[in-house]
Amino acid sequence: MGQGEAFIIIPLLLYVLKIPLRVALGSTLAIGLFSATAGLVGKIATGQVPFQMTTALLLGAPFPPHVSEAPWAGTQRPPSSDGP
Repeated sequence: MGQGEAFIIIPLLLYVLKIPLRVALGSTLAIGLFSATAGLVGKIATGQVPFQMTTALLLGAPFPPHVSEAPWAGTQRPPSSDGP
């Protein structure tokens, strides 16, 4: 089961089983976490995870916001001519 099925599970929990919204949302997120973990374990067990690429992605993930910063970042942009 994936998170895409949450649109069925949440109304079922809310209206059929009369579970409070917070509990229904938390339960749905926990189910998604367990499902994703099981999928990850299965992918790793069958050798479908490229560890070199995964390591590079995880190490480089925090840096793009700083590297791709716009040249004018940190300076005030001139006011647009659209306003009064």
